[in-house]
Amino acid sequence: MSTVTATAEKTVGLPTGCRMILDQAMASSSVAAFVREAIGTVGRRTDAMYAQIQLSHGTTVVSDSYSDGTADPEFWEEVTTDLMTEALVDCEPFIFVFRDRGESMQIAAISAPVVDAHQSPVGAIVAVIGCPLAEVAERLGQLYMLGALIGDSRERVGQFVQPAARGAAAESSEAPNPASNKAMRTAGNYESRFELAFGLVNQLKGKSGCDQVSIGEVLHHRVRVLSISGFDEVKRQSPGTVKLRQAMEECVDHCVPIRFQQQEDWEEETGPEYRLHRQWHEASGGDCVATIPMCEDGECRYVVALRRSRKRPFTQGELDKYREMVEPYAPVMQLVQRANQSVRGHAWRTLVNRTRTLTQPGYWVRKVALVLFVCATLWFLLGTRTYEMAVPAVVMSAEVRQVSAPFDGLLDEVLVVPGDRVTQGQTLCRLNVESLELERLRFDRELARLSIELRKARADRDPVAVRLTEAQADNVRAQLNIVQYQINRAVLVAPQDGIVVAGDLRDRVGDILRRGESLFELSAGGRLRLDVQVPESEVSIVAPGLTGVFSPFSRPDSSYTLELERVAVSATQHGGGNVYVVEANLPDQEEWVRAGMEGVARVNTGPQPVWWITLHRAIGAIRMKLWL
Repeated sequence: MSTVTATAEKTVGLPTGCRMILDQAMASSSVAAFVREAIGTVGRRTDAMYAQIQLSHGTTVVSDSYSDGTADPEFWEEVTTDLMTEALVDCEPFIFVFRDRGESMQIAAISAPVVDAHQSPVGAIVAVIGCPLAEVAERLGQLYMLGALIGDSRERVGQFVQPAARGAAAESSEAPNPASNKAMRTAGNYESRFELAFGLVNQLKGKSGCDQVSIGEVLHHRVRVLSISGFDEVKRQSPGTVKLRQAMEECVDHCVPIRFQQQEDWEEETGPEYRLHRQWHEASGGDCVATIPMCEDGECRYVVALRRSRKRPFTQGELDKYREMVEPYAPVMQLVQRANQSVRGHAWRTLVNRTRTLTQPGYWVRKVALVLFVCATLWFLLGTRTYEMAVPAVVMSAEVRQVSAPFDGLLDEVLVVPGDRVTQGQTLCRLNVESLELERLRFDRELARLSIELRKARADRDPVAVRLTEAQADNVRAQLNIVQYQINRAVLVAPQDGIVVAGDLRDRVGDILRRGESLFELSAGGRLRLDVQVPESEVSIVAPGLTGVFSPFSRPDSSYTLELERVAVSATQHGGGNVYVVEANLPDQEEWVRAGMEGVARVNTGPQPVWWITLHRAIGAIRMKLWL
């Protein structure tokens, strides 16, 4: 099963089933009866195997279903219920496509929210259809429009039921309005409000005998001309259309029928000064002009403009008649517009309506929240703040001296351990010299023997023997000096004042040490430095001279100032990634601070954009993944 979220990208024509739904709403005696009839119409118009609807009206929730007999309702009820819940929660249409293993058949379960005239969700509708995948989006658009029509028409349920069915007491108050009934039926013949406007102006032109009839839509006290009789296309920038639009906007400002014409004695009709109507009157060659507002709930939605020969002036009764004729079409055109609007258009209209409430009195919570949101967004995009980079750091000795074994020997005694503070010349450890003392004694006796042989050779006046004996004696003296040097070096002392930072040999007493083996590390003078491990992604903003603070893990409440001194030229591996070791100076350090302590260094890199601080890591990761 694959999931597809459908979005209508183009306007779909008003289905023929709209007329049937309108008639069913008018003829039904209750919302439940209307829902039962409407879901059947939806199922048949969308060729659905199974359809289900849930509609709220006041405090009651009405649900019903439809089946064409080819599908098992119990099988699809669970799927359609889940889809209906998603449509109600997210207020968005959804598509679930089912395919068999051979992909020879495709069945789609489509759902759409049911919205009222204010674009508020009042229910949901689901249909199970079998059709090619390319037609699913079109079926979804048709389902969405039918659902919107059902949600809007629920308020008109029982509006035109015969009075006798409601009781004699309510007969006179609930009589149907023939003009509204006719407007509803007429709207079902058109697929868009532009077609409806075109038909309306031509119909009114024929009944009124006017030379030209126009209709315009009111948007935020501005008028958009929809249709002009006798023209297939409205050229909005033409001088005549501009004059016409300005006169319509003057009618919107006054919200009453306005006429401007000359009487039979060629005197202009007296009354309020309508300058824009005068300009339209003069631009049309002195013809009689009039505008009629089409209102709904006390608000002007559309404006009708009439123009005819100066010989046939308009009367007030005539304008009232035309207003009574066209005003019922105001809500109908709004309904056709919503039913014919794409999903994107519905979303945009909802956003505009909710935004418009911010300019109205009240709604202080929304206004304050909007101001705070705008301020936060501007600060996020344009503001800066100090960026402190938190990275791991290790305390290291600033200067380290090595103390190594001078010769192969047995470790006899250890006098210091790491952490001890020592002075220059202080004994660190001793090596066993018993074997060296025996070796020195052997060489001393060998020298004594050679001395006797030398005197004997000289007494015998044997120059060759004298030379040989002297050479042997010199060789023994050299070996004796080496042994004596080793005996003197068997006591290892501190080369200078400092702290022992490494070399715990207590467990190696009695062990044989090899010549050159490192025994102790001394921090010269006890001075320490900090090795800051900067990640590869952050090294570009690090430079010598930056300052910060260091907090060791052993005492998180303590912090010490640091100053970066040098950045390593090459990276090292640490924790599975590349890091650059940056050396930092610790000018203030206490006695308890020891080399090897770890902690966190917070390096102050200066002011940086807020958006960069928040998103630079994510942006870098996305660029590396997508090669942007």
